Amino acid sequence: MMHLRRSVLSAAVFCALGVASAATAQDVSVTPPSGGGFVVKDSSGAALHFKVDTNGNVIVPGLAGATQQSAVVCFNVATGTFGPCNPATAVGPTGATGPAGLTGVTGATGIAGSTGTVGAAGATGTTGAAGIQGVTGPTGTTGSTGATGPQGTTGAQGIAGVTGAQGLTGFTGATGPTGANGATGGTGATGGTGSTGTTGAVGVTGATGANGVTGATGNWGSTGATGAYGLTGATGATGSTGSTGSTGATGNSGTTGATGANGVPGAAGPTGPTGPGLGMNSFTFVASFTNPGPDAANNPSGIYYQSPVTAGGIDFGGAGRDQRAIYSAATNNFAVAPSTCTLKALNVGAFNYNVSGAETMTLTVMKNLAATTMTCSVTTNGNGSSCADTTHTVAITAGDTLSLKFTQTSTTPYNMVTTTLICQ
Repeated sequence: MMHLRRSVLSAAVFCALGVASAATAQDVSVTPPSGGGFVVKDSSGAALHFKVDTNGNVIVPGLAGATQQSAVVCFNVATGTFGPCNPATAVGPTGATGPAGLTGVTGATGIAGSTGTVGAAGATGTTGAAGIQGVTGPTGTTGSTGATGPQGTTGAQGIAGVTGAQGLTGFTGATGPTGANGATGGTGATGGTGSTGTTGAVGVTGATGANGVTGATGNWGSTGATGAYGLTGATGATGSTGSTGSTGATGNSGTTGATGANGVPGAAGPTGPTGPGLGMNSFTFVASFTNPGPDAANNPSGIYYQSPVTAGGIDFGGAGRDQRAIYSAATNNFAVAPSTCTLKALNVGAFNYNVSGAETMTLTVMKNLAATTMTCSVTTNGNGSSCADTTHTVAITAGDTLSLKFTQTSTTPYNMVTTTLICQ
């Protein structure tokens, strides 16, 4: 069976020569000269239409611009015969897979077929004879204990537990002792090396050592006859080196170079924790008292003043000291600051110990008869409660007068009040 190969060039040759499927009556033979080919040109002889070169290659230069045709032409690789392509041969490469079509509608379920008849059971084969049980082999010797395996790697650390909620703030504890001084800052870096001093003058060269004693000159012998030039003698051994002269005196030392600049001071060490305020530059005032009862007739303003270092009940002047003013000719309701420092906290605790009832008491720190920003309010109703002001601070100079201004919303409940005033 002959196989045909597609060739557009072959189709052009086929058309150009007018080759038909049937053989002509007589073939026309063209024999070009040696090294030459067969060429077909236009009437002017300038344009090349068709060429068969000396190697048999068929060339149609105008084929690329020719009108496209619908049929495919092939040729026989054995004989070179042109003809229509076999449909099985003129198949192009497989095109890209097209998109999948839509899934068709599922057809109706067919009617179930009837169950076939059960075939007859085959005859049971005879049981083969049991083989003879083999002799039990001897027990093997126990193998030596294997080497202990390497210790496993430590497991990853477990996830840290969730931090518990912060507890309620406790009452301010008593002031502790003064904290230790902060550690001394590290030594500053060593200063850069000073510039090198000028080189000292060169010392005086020592005196040259004395020459050795010259040996005595021998007697001159008589001059002998000039002999023939002999061969050059071997080089004599090098004489021993003369002794070294004594070392000259050492030159004077050069002047010392200028001292280098001091290094940059080291960073200051961290500041030690603040002391609790028991030294000469701090103090703590503590007071304890009960609130006043009904006194609208004697003190319509409802404002009282209490010394921050006394204990007792607040009075309006009937039975004890008058606390409607910070000081007067009859009483004093203040304390004098013993040192210069800064008020940092006012802590107030209150307990409704008799005749329960809602009441709010407000205490304000007074400095030199004037109210400061340090204040807090505490409310009780048959219970204990507290308040504190650690947000505001007040600068205090030794000798300043300090007092507590007191107001209340009710005169019925009995409250025991305790205050702490901290200055550091």
